Amino acid sequence: MAADLIIDEPAAVIPTSAFDWSGFYVGAYAGGASGSVLVDPLDAPDESTATGWLLGVQAGANAQFDTFVLGVEGDVAWSNITNEDDVTCGALCGLVDVNWIASLRGRAGVAFDQVLLFATAGVAGAGVDYTDLDVGPTPTLSDTHFGWTAGFGVEVAVTENISAKAEYAYYDFGEVTYNIGTPDDVSFNLHTVKAGLNFHF
Repeated sequence: MAADLIIDEPAAVIPTSAFDWSGFYVGAYAGGASGSVLVDPLDAPDESTATGWLLGVQAGANAQFDTFVLGVEGDVAWSNITNEDDVTCGALCGLVDVNWIASLRGRAGVAFDQVLLFATAGVAGAGVDYTDLDVGPTPTLSDTHFGWTAGFGVEVAVTENISAKAEYAYYDFGEVTYNIGTPDDVSFNLHTVKAGLNFHF
């Protein structure tokens, strides 16, 4: 009978996250930004630094598969980002004021119970007021720049319904030509750091 003894092998344990990140959420965030602005009037390019703050809202949805989390998130932020303090080229340049930034991104991450590490990337847009300094009396035009964004971050579940997150994101916005007397080609990029809270449904 000993020869027929059957010993059950323990089943392999698949790691899972005790906290479930699946579902919808809304939230708000604040942060800072710094980047480079390129203004090219009459083939005389000038580069300056833009800095400012962001204050925004976000909404998204996650789906969790074991420890992997996939999701989509959209956000829009008011901003006061400008290159006003770094314009040194005299007349042949311009002021760039970024009034708002929005993005629609995918998210992918790994959950360690209440901690989610994630990467994110997608499309972005920004509303800009451009003031041409070489035309008096300094007229201003408004337009929308489109581009892309990518970043990474960490989100921590504080309670069953509330999480806190910190995120770095890089934005690259394409060129727009502002025709004020002479055509000025304007493009810019931004490095942003954000902190926020989400409410999960």
